[in-house]
Parts: sequence; C-alpha cells; structure tokens
Amino acid sequence: MKKRASALLFFLLGASVASNAILIAATSWQDEHAEETMPALGPASSITLTGETSEMILANRGDRLAWGDNDYQRVHSVAFINVGRVLNPLLSSDQFQDERDQFQDDAKDGEAGYQEQLESLASQMEGLDPQSPEGQEVIAQGRAKHQEMQEWLRLMMAKRNQMESKHLATAYEELISAVQIVAERKNIDIVFRTIPTEDEIIGNDVDSTMLQIRLRSALVYPEDLEITDDVMSELGVSEQ
Repeated sequence: MKKRASALLFFLLGASVASNAILIAATSWQDEHAEETMPALGPASSITLTGETSEMILANRGDRLAWGDNDYQRVHSVAFINVGRVLNPLLSSDQFQDERDQFQDDAKDGEAGYQEQLESLASQMEGLDPQSPEGQEVIAQGRAKHQEMQEWLRLMMAKRNQMESKHLATAYEELISAVQIVAERKNIDIVFRTIPTEDEIIGNDVDSTMLQIRLRSALVYPEDLEITDDVMSELGVSEQ
C-alpha cells in the first residue's frame, strides 16, 4: 500500500512539473507572437479623441500626424547638426586654401617691396648730416614711405577679412545645401544647430565662454538625431 501511495505521489508531482512547463512555454510563445496576433487597426482617414471640453481629430497631412490644417498643427521630425565640425574642415579644403595661399604670397611680396625701399632710403642716409637739406629730404621720404606701408598693411588686412568673410559665407551656403539634401533623404523637417554638451568649453573670458554655452541649444537628445556625419559625408570632408 505504501508503495502504491509513493508511486501515485511521484506521478502527481511529475504531472504538475510537466503542466507548468507547458504553461510557461505557451506563455512565452504568446509573448513572442503577440504582435503577430494583435489585430491591425485601420486603414482610417482620421481618429477622433474626445476631451473634457472638445474633440481632437488626428489625421495624416503630408505624411505627418496632424490635428489641424496648419504647419504648426502637425508633428515634425527633428535633427541636430554641429556646424563647427563641418565648417572647419570645409574651410580648410583646397577651394579656399589655394586663395588664402595666393593672398599670403602677394602680401609677403608687397611687404618685402616696401622693406626694400625703406632699406634703400636708410642706406642713402649713410654719410649725410640729418640736419642738412639732403638728409632732411631723405628722412621725409622715409617717413612718407613708412606711412604708405602702414596704409597698405591696413588695406591688406581689410582685404583679408573680406576674403575670409566670403569664404565663410560660401562654406555656410554649401553646408546648408548638404543639410537640405540629407534632410530630404532622411525625411527630416527641422534641423537645429547645436554643440554636444560633452564637448569641452574653451574660453579665456566670460563672453567667449557664454557664447559657447549659448550655442549648446540642445542639452539632451538621442545620438541618432545628429546628422553631422551624414552632412560631412555629403560634402566629402572629414575631421582633421
């Protein structure tokens, strides 16, 4: 009798374990196939959401979830770009560097020409009495030539600033064109400029530090929302 009771007990335990295993397997299968078995809703032209005082109608407007006819009444996709990472290598490209090199060579040649003229006038003063009419004439020529060189240096500085300003504007236009191409390809509506918050702030004064803080327009955002690498690839530039 005892043997029969023991056998029955072992049988019941085995059956319980087996049933639990089957239940667990079934539950796991249901979880894995939940999305497959859940019924799909739609298609529907709109969805009406009721509220305490009014209703909101959600619809597809231009492939965007919208609750009105205006652009500001729909959900737009957003991305971010680190403009500095793109502009720096772009400005270092050959199309801009060649012009800078040519300007630098012309500036060196012009300055060397003035230095040669000043040295020539200095050599003329050798053996002359500075108080003599001849000496005073050479001194006057030297002062005039030095003044002329200073004016020329200021002009060259203005031309250099103008050239760099033109380069910056051109590079920015190229960046915008690349952003538009990437945004269209990725179906992005709005692109904001920002600097990652983890980038080091390098500033020697309050103004420069505050500027770098202000340029960090987004403090937290998913990394996949940044399209800087895509834009650099579109422009064919890389970080140096």
